[in-house]
Amino acid sequence: MDLVDIILDERMTDLIIDGSIVAAVCLGKNSAAKELIESRERSNLRNWVYVGQKIEIYELLIGDIKAQDKYQSKGVDKDKLAILNRYFLWLSALAEDGNTLHDSDPIAVALGQAAGRFGENVKVLTEDASRLRRGAPFIDMKTAWRNSSLESVIPFID
Repeated sequence: MDLVDIILDERMTDLIIDGSIVAAVCLGKNSAAKELIESRERSNLRNWVYVGQKIEIYELLIGDIKAQDKYQSKGVDKDKLAILNRYFLWLSALAEDGNTLHDSDPIAVALGQAAGRFGENVKVLTEDASRLRRGAPFIDMKTAWRNSSLESVIPFID
């Protein structure tokens, strides 16, 4: 196996971003994640948001308001949504993702299943310690940077 094969084998062109990180990026609260996501975007790599986390992300974006006030509020600031739409693609949930209630973290299982549909090189970026303890496909920021930096290497093929 030569360098080209190793680089191609380690490709992480698709990265699923956990909902809490997505919300933090949109709120301007996680500059390291935003920098990673911007870097990946500049390199034409795809950053996915799992649609099964849509409500969680929305609640993190609008903050802690009472249920009755949600219907009267103007919702999420358009600038926050612009960031969401600029950097992220929506990854659909499938019916099989609903069969995860047996687990203490059903979203973790669904994220794992979603990553598996892409293939073994797709990872889920998270800061959730319990998800990181599960192992693959969950990775932390340091690992995501390392894997994404492999993408910027362009092998010379003669």
